[in-house]
Formats: sequence, structure tokens, C-alpha cells
Amino acid sequence: MSHPDLRWKLHRKLLQRELAAKSFHPILKAETEKFLGNLLDSPNDFWSHIAILSSSIMIDSMYGGNFAKQNRYLAAYIHETFQMFLHEVFFASPALYAFPWLKHFPEWLPGIGFKRTARRIRQRTNHFVNAPFNIVKEQIVSGSAPRCWVADILSEGEIDEEDVKAVAATAVIGNVASTEAAIKTFFLAMALHPLSQRLAQKEIEAKLGPSRLPDFEDRSSLPYVTAIVREVLRWHPPAPLGAVHTTTCREEYEGYTIPQDSSIVANIWAMSRDEEMYGSPDIFEPGRWITPDGHLKANSTGFMFGFGRRVCPGKGLAEDFLWLVIARVLSAYSVAKDRNAHGEVDLTEDYDSSLLFSQPRQFQCSITPRSPQAHQMISSYKQAAELDILE
Repeated sequence: MSHPDLRWKLHRKLLQRELAAKSFHPILKAETEKFLGNLLDSPNDFWSHIAILSSSIMIDSMYGGNFAKQNRYLAAYIHETFQMFLHEVFFASPALYAFPWLKHFPEWLPGIGFKRTARRIRQRTNHFVNAPFNIVKEQIVSGSAPRCWVADILSEGEIDEEDVKAVAATAVIGNVASTEAAIKTFFLAMALHPLSQRLAQKEIEAKLGPSRLPDFEDRSSLPYVTAIVREVLRWHPPAPLGAVHTTTCREEYEGYTIPQDSSIVANIWAMSRDEEMYGSPDIFEPGRWITPDGHLKANSTGFMFGFGRRVCPGKGLAEDFLWLVIARVLSAYSVAKDRNAHGEVDLTEDYDSSLLFSQPRQFQCSITPRSPQAHQMISSYKQAAELDILE
């Protein structure tokens, strides 16, 4: 949608109103507690646990408490569709940007197979946009609809259903894409950089003790944990080239003329590798965000979320979510390189990148409770979360 489009303004307003709400904090806490419990039950499946965590928070918020758990096939379907979109559609899009007339060729021609892929993924996308929305509508009719964003908006009766469906689906996909990649990067960083992990755990022990998990109220007293969150986003940005923007008028920039309707890409990867701002930028070093007296520096990773009117409306939610997940994993678990009969298994900084998102290629690592007390604490939090979520 272009900026002057009234539907864009409506969708943007709805997303900003919803995603800025602190009402997400209870569900973030409950879902991270379930995530810690899942790591306890099957640590080797952490890859799929991360995917479930990233998708369930927005799915449940948009469509109702425990929606992802009660409709597992839909949660998996949404995730699979996005992965297909990410790895298949975006590789074809540069050709269409350069040669838009290709879209008029029949899909059976050699080299035009991307049209079949796009048609298949459009069908899948239409299903995940419509299916959860229709479930909520049926629940409203039967009087069994839980409190959720879709039900609340529909009850107001002021927004067209097509807009409600589109905004809900956009919120889900946006969260899945960015937070899943960042959490996977965090686990890779901790396995590769045990010293950073120990420094964060030492800070948590000193401020909180061993008997409870970090909460949002502890954020200001855990600067090194926040530094790890920032460094995860800087070290490997989930969207290294941001999103493509378009100029709405002719622009002059440092002697260059940029015509109207030009496609503009913000090279976030290059910004994160600015050697004047970040010395030795290829190295994972959370300490770069800490002043000599132990406080957080004023600069941040806000540029990771875009610029101007198109800045990510879920920026605050994503930062809250990442901070809570990272702080709680550090509090409860030790992450290390995997081991076999011959010792540590080699682990490398290996990434899978499309034209839009970047995340580590699948790897294995060791995830163990930090102590018997941590094991007991995780179990108790998990049980409470399963009983209380969205009650």
C-alpha cells in the first residue's frame, strides 16, 4: 500500500494502537514460562520450541487465548507458509522488479515457474488469513468467543471485516519473522560466547537471587542483559536490508538525483557494521553497549526496525518480548556447544538469508538447567502458566 492510501493509514493506526499496548505483558510472561518448560522436557527440540513461542504470542493475542494450542495445525500452517514465502517468493521478486513484463508470460514457460509458486503460496496465505478469523466469528455467534483483538474490533462494528483480517494476519507474520530469527541468534551467540553468558548470569544472580525469574520490573537493574539483547540485534539483524521503500517525489541526496517511484533499500547490515560506531563489528561483544561505570549507553538498535512513517509498529512489543525471553533463559539455563564422545561438537556462525530475513541455519546446542534449584523453579513456573494463561 502506498502512503496516501487511506487503507494504509487505517491499518497503520490499528496496528500501532494494538501493538503498543502493555496488555501484552501477561501473555508474554505466560508464554515464556511455557517455553522454559518445553526446553526442560525436550531441549533438543529447541528449534521448534522457538517457532511455537514466536507464533503463539501474536496468534493468541489476535484470535484468543490458547488459540495456537487448540488449533495447532493452523499455527504450523502459518509458520510453513511464511517459510515458503521467505525462501521461494523473494528469490523471484528481483527479476520482477527489473523486468515487470515477465508477469505477462504463461507460467508453463521455462524460467517462469515462480508464477506457480506465487499462486500456490497465495492460496495458502488466503487460508491462514481467513481460517482463524472465521473461527473467531463462529465463536462470537455461539457466544463462546474469548477476549481477543479480532473479537473486540468486530464488536465495535466500525471496521470492515477485510481490514480486520488483513491487520491481524500482518501482526502475526511480522512478529514471527523478526523475533524467531533473533531468538535463534541469541542461542547461537550464547553457545559461541560463554563469557558473555556468564557475565549476564552473574548480574542476574546479584540483583534477583536464584529463586525467581526476571520480570519487566527488573529491566532497569539488568543493563548487561539489555546489552545482550542489543548486541543480538546488531550482530545479525533479522532483516539486514530492511524493507523496500519507494520515493513519493524526486529527491536530491549528496549530489545524486533519485527519481520519484524509485525503490530504496536501507542497508541495515552496513549500519550494524559501521567500524566508527562499533569497533570490531563482526565480533559479538555486549560490553560495547556498557559505559565504564556499568550503565547502558544512550545509543540503541532502533534503526533495526526501519525509518520514518514505515517504522515497524511492533518495535516496542518486539523489544519487550526479546528482553524477557533472553533474560529468563539466561536466568534458568546454561547454553553451550553440543558434546559427543569425542568432546565439543564444532559450531559455526552459519546463516541462511533470503532477500528479506536472515536467521542461523539449524544447529544443535546443549541446553541444561543451571542448577537443581533452577530445574524446580522452571517446573513450578510452567505449571502455573498452563493453569493461569489468560484466565
